[in-house]
Amino acid sequence: MSVFQKIELFYYRTSVSDKLAILLTFLLIGFTIIDPIFYQLSTHANDFIKDFSRYISDFGRSAYILIPSGIIFLVSLFLINRAPSIKLGAAYRQFCQMSGFVFFAVAGSGLIALGFKNLLGRARPRHFEEFGSTYFSPLTFDPSFASFPSGHSTTSFAFAVAFCLMFPKLRFTAISLALWIALSRYLIGAHYMTDIIVGSALGSCFAIYAKRFFTRQNILFKEKPDGQTRLQGGYVMHWFFMTYLSSRLALVFNNILLSRKKSISKVIIKNIRL
Repeated sequence: MSVFQKIELFYYRTSVSDKLAILLTFLLIGFTIIDPIFYQLSTHANDFIKDFSRYISDFGRSAYILIPSGIIFLVSLFLINRAPSIKLGAAYRQFCQMSGFVFFAVAGSGLIALGFKNLLGRARPRHFEEFGSTYFSPLTFDPSFASFPSGHSTTSFAFAVAFCLMFPKLRFTAISLALWIALSRYLIGAHYMTDIIVGSALGSCFAIYAKRFFTRQNILFKEKPDGQTRLQGGYVMHWFFMTYLSSRLALVFNNILLSRKKSISKVIIKNIRL
């Protein structure tokens, strides 16, 4: 059983009251103790760290994931019934389901985060000296009071966990990148540490929920007799990338080389005639 499957079982086997108790306890400790301490630490970050954090922070924007995944979903959906072979149609269907899964995980968690941001209206760290770390101004719809939770952290972890659930062998790479993006929001002073942690947890939990939802619909994931789940269509994706796509790329490359050779030969013949 993988780590993500253990986390998934823990999430679904824990009662709602226990989840709520854990969350409220963490928020109380975070707002009053963790955030003031980490705010002071963030003010001592050097300029190189802050510049690097500003650069990688942009990769946490949901549009960078939603637009490509939405395009892949629509193009794959269009090509499913127009594929020249059954196997290629199955590959397009797999792309359609995978991109739809990613889009659902990121968009769903992002909407929840956006709702809580505007509903709670927590002041960002720029207002720490004036209001402290526990000031809330509900329903102000002001970006300066939309700190909790971090939208970038929610997006990056929703995508990372959704990616890991499809490609578990790349889990460390995906989670590491998401962690860097999430921490960058803290290092540039856009969010408190609890905003980062809760946003990351929200994105991760919603991706796990998305997997459970897709499994129940028998889309992309399939439940095994022992209660665990597995990704469907692995063989089709392996065929698409290792056989179909590689052969098409090789054909294109050979045509390019052949056209260049013809062009060179034409130049040589022309010069000989001259």
